Amino acid sequence: MGPLLAKISAGGKDKLQRLVYFVHVSTTILNNCMKPYIALFTLVFLIIILLSFAVFTLIEADPPGSLGAAQMLLAAFITGLLFVQNKARLPTREERRYLLRGSFAVTVLIPALIIAGFLTYLAISFGIEDLKLGLAETIPKLPVGLWTVGLLIVLGTGYLSLWFGYGFLTERIGKQMLKRKGIP
Repeated sequence: MGPLLAKISAGGKDKLQRLVYFVHVSTTILNNCMKPYIALFTLVFLIIILLSFAVFTLIEADPPGSLGAAQMLLAAFITGLLFVQNKARLPTREERRYLLRGSFAVTVLIPALIIAGFLTYLAISFGIEDLKLGLAETIPKLPVGLWTVGLLIVLGTGYLSLWFGYGFLTERIGKQMLKRKGIP
């Protein structure tokens, strides 16, 4: 019996207690193993955002609306391939789910922080009243339901990009990487 199974068996005589203990132990192990990959995704995502910003600034062009989804897809794909390279295996379903949820949280948090920082800079530079006036003139007046649908579409597109990056692309290219290394 392996050390994990011994801990599960020692967790209690009742089946429910053993199941709860197993879930606790496996969740703890998963969290500790996957945190570096969420940090890696964050770093890769930030680098991709900065490179995109630099390129579109240099060529003096407006970025396309789908750029965020492409950035998320690329960051998830790179992180997934580094996972395959480091672990010499494909991520399990639970690991993929953890990566997907953690990365999604990062992709929501980073743009929110960037927008908050920019709005704070504008409020300090021009005053809150001018900022309110500028936002009122810039942001279209649409019904809340339409804003909600738009937000759900944007979030859904981002989630699908991450799912595709960690799922299909990582699995497909990861299998080829493992095959080249001679790992079945």
